[in-house]
Amino acid sequence: MALPELRQSLSAYLQRRREEGRLRQLVLVATEWRTWHADERYSDCSRALRLLLRSVAGPEDLTEGVSWCAVPAGGAEDDTVWEEWRQGKDASELLDDFVRSLEERGARGDVRPAPERLRILCDPVRARYLLPEGSVSASHWTELDVRFLHYAGDCRVHFTFSFWGSPPPVVPDQVAERFAAGAGEPAQPDFERLAEEVAERKVGEFFAPVVTRVRERDYAAPMFWVLALEGVRDPVEYLEKDPLAARLVRSLLSRGVGDSGVAQSVVDGSVLALRRFGQVGDDESEIRPVYLLVPRPSEGVDDPGVRREADLGVRQATALLTEIEARVAAEMHGLDRSLNVWRTHVEVYDAAARQASLLWDALALHMPVGSDRRLADTHQAVELVHQTLLQGVADIAELVRRIDLLRAEIDQLEEDLGDLLDQRLAERPLRGARSLREAFLRTSRLGHLRRLAENVQQVAASVNGQYKDLLGSIGHAFDERRVREVDVLQKAGGTIALAGALFSSVALLDFLLEIKIDPASWASWLEPWVNHAIRGGAVLGFLALGFTMFRSQRRMKAEQKIGSPGFHECYGRLLSYLRDASTDNLDRLAGRPPEDWAAYDEGLSERFAELWDEATRALPGDGLWPGRHPRAGEYDPDRDIAQLTAETEQWTLRALLLTERPRNLGEYRLPRLTLLYRHCVSLDRARSWRPAVPTVHDTEIEAALLNAGYDPAEASWIDRALAARLASPHAPADTGALLALATETLRTPSPAGSGF
Repeated sequence: MALPELRQSLSAYLQRRREEGRLRQLVLVATEWRTWHADERYSDCSRALRLLLRSVAGPEDLTEGVSWCAVPAGGAEDDTVWEEWRQGKDASELLDDFVRSLEERGARGDVRPAPERLRILCDPVRARYLLPEGSVSASHWTELDVRFLHYAGDCRVHFTFSFWGSPPPVVPDQVAERFAAGAGEPAQPDFERLAEEVAERKVGEFFAPVVTRVRERDYAAPMFWVLALEGVRDPVEYLEKDPLAARLVRSLLSRGVGDSGVAQSVVDGSVLALRRFGQVGDDESEIRPVYLLVPRPSEGVDDPGVRREADLGVRQATALLTEIEARVAAEMHGLDRSLNVWRTHVEVYDAAARQASLLWDALALHMPVGSDRRLADTHQAVELVHQTLLQGVADIAELVRRIDLLRAEIDQLEEDLGDLLDQRLAERPLRGARSLREAFLRTSRLGHLRRLAENVQQVAASVNGQYKDLLGSIGHAFDERRVREVDVLQKAGGTIALAGALFSSVALLDFLLEIKIDPASWASWLEPWVNHAIRGGAVLGFLALGFTMFRSQRRMKAEQKIGSPGFHECYGRLLSYLRDASTDNLDRLAGRPPEDWAAYDEGLSERFAELWDEATRALPGDGLWPGRHPRAGEYDPDRDIAQLTAETEQWTLRALLLTERPRNLGEYRLPRLTLLYRHCVSLDRARSWRPAVPTVHDTEIEAALLNAGYDPAEASWIDRALAARLASPHAPADTGALLALATETLRTPSPAGSGF
């Protein structure tokens, strides 16, 4: 529902319920989660947290409004007893002690914070200063609850902002004395702006957002609306049948109480919880869980103890549901990111196989009529295709194995989530309604991830089969070649036999000449001529045998060496680059300081640019089809084979550069190299290599730029800016110019120096 309609519904409901006295309190709870880094950025997180807490609580000599701070007396997990609220200088010392304990833990190497907990309460006057001037006219009691949790392999800090129209049940004693229980006007209908103005912007000033994207949509932190009612025995019936209440519920959840898509359960026997998960407003890029919590009405609502108990139930339900949502979002984001990364690898292999199929078809046309040198050159080009495909078979098998593991992880996540809900969430589903457990397990994005995994599995199996089919057909061509080689050997054997016969004849003549001829005989004049003939025959036999052996050895040596000399030189540099840019080598560099990564990124990027330019340099001819002279109808098979051989060499370089790259560039601080991999195929010189999708997925480029210190907005801008430049008339002509453009673009936005 649009914001004006929401304001109208809230206004009508609040006005009527103030008259009836049924609405005791309306509360908005907005949550944000951020990553608490466990590496060298640990101290930066501590500093950012200190600045955020100071920004909310205000200075010690606060003159406008009042703020208080408190920590739980029984530990972070005990929400029932809190230490005395502190104000002014005492509050400032408490904040310093809270952050200092985190810093000391990091200094000891214990980078996983203990489950610390802190609350800051601001009165309406102080809360007004948390907002941009003129943004919200109404005044609200504002509370910040800070919690640390560990899930999905990372430590997270949860910020929960609560906005109250009247004093919360758990307040400092001096506030309780000034305000009677239940006093104060309910909040005005501008709640929907508070989450953006305070929760998102205030936290965003100091902490970079956590990316939890599932199926191309951001899984946002949940939002809770809390309705505290009086004089209502059955909240469900009241919310469903009361016209104003039903309209309010539809405004908040975009659904009615009994509509599909709304889960309903009683949590911990005291809080009615309605959950709606989906798009909020007109923003199609974001999905968010929205809850409506209604504490169970009870007698003695004017008793502070009863109110505190009800508030405690809502607070615990909010914390639990936020934790479950955060775990689900983080786990699904990790699986979605991995699936998309492997899917991109599979599609790159598919593009390589399609290019290989075109080359193989063009080369195979020369085999039926090729002979001697032409056939040998054709077979060399085919063998280069064969060797490159063989290197990809094992990699594709590994991709298939990893995708199968991810499919199993999705099933395991569903089981683990079910166990977590069984252990932590005590709910009683309403009759005929979907429970929260069912909503989490069956109507969340797990089904989308499962279908994505099945699709990637099918594509990987298809590509694997395509590689094997190409290798099989090329293998049949090699069988035919072996038949021809046997024929050549037979011909060479005939030449050798002829040379042997010549030697035998010479030996026979030499034996006959050993018989002495009488000088007085008439045949004496033949002896000199016979000697010359024998010597000449011997020389000719030796020459024929030597030439035959030399020609055979040279031909065998030439056929053993695949590719041109220029290709061999470039291939050597390629092997050196692939070794230095391999996943194993990059993993060994983990823990190096940022300046070392920057230097390594620069070196690898320059080497990649040189190799990609070599792999995409202009070639004469018309692409993958037979080359022709300018005059129509004239065809030169030698020129065509040379053209196809050059294209095969370039295809080999391109295929190996893209398929043998690091498996997940998002895990390393290599922003320039990652940008080159993503955009190199968009260069005009690489138009013959255009996979259906980018060679680096969106989540991978985003993760690489986040590791380099950029926030998500900057990462998105950098990627879009490069793509726009490549699509413009002033696009870079080669990869070296693309590298210079990427370096310039990376320097244009300011890194998120204060966001961690």
